[in-house]
Amino acid sequence: AKQVRDVSIDTCKTGLGGMAGNKGGAAVRFLLGLSSVCVLCGHFAAHMNKVRQRNRDYATVTASLKFPQHRPQLHPQRARDALRTQNYPAPGHALGHDVVVWIGDFNYRIDGGYSSDAIRTILESGEMRKLHACDQLIEEHSEGRAFEGFTEGSIAFPPTYKYDVGTNNYDSSPKARAPAWCDRVLYRGREVSLLKYASCPEQCFSDHKPVVALLSVQVVLPLMGSEGATKLEAVVGDCQRAVQA
Repeated sequence: AKQVRDVSIDTCKTGLGGMAGNKGGAAVRFLLGLSSVCVLCGHFAAHMNKVRQRNRDYATVTASLKFPQHRPQLHPQRARDALRTQNYPAPGHALGHDVVVWIGDFNYRIDGGYSSDAIRTILESGEMRKLHACDQLIEEHSEGRAFEGFTEGSIAFPPTYKYDVGTNNYDSSPKARAPAWCDRVLYRGREVSLLKYASCPEQCFSDHKPVVALLSVQVVLPLMGSEGATKLEAVVGDCQRAVQA
């Protein structure tokens, strides 16, 4: 806890042209040791045909969230690269941190002309990867229209939306909404690697299934004595046990 400091938050509305907070984003930034971290959470426009609006929501939130009282503390190598290219992020910009993580219900759907019944049939047949080619976020990301520069792990879990609350059954209402990977985690950073990316099917309190991503992040720490090093080893051990669990 002593290594966490300079905590700031900010929010951005995108619903109803920026007037309503039912859609939008929030972020928290902090220094972990000498490395800066920014975690953004978003809830973007719903419905199959709102891909462009979702992309705009991402762009609006990313550009709008600011932390003016702090200048991002870039990793030394990133700072040198930025100075050389004259591309240093503006003070307090979300993308100007060493580590940036996006989480949330981004609402991208499975397209490709599949009906809800067809998607369910494909899932039941065990051919889930067939649907990846029709995932809107995968396509928008690969074309550079959203989350440019970010990385997402391989999706090896079932679509996280839409379930009957309290069950693991997809929507049985008359609307029979098509399953989709609405809930995602993407990240960027020079020393960031993904250890685990999964959903939590045992959680049934919502019509979405939560998604968890376990990241390994290399941070720069100030010089510490033997006591500090021992505590750090204990934290690393806890993280390793969490991965194995």
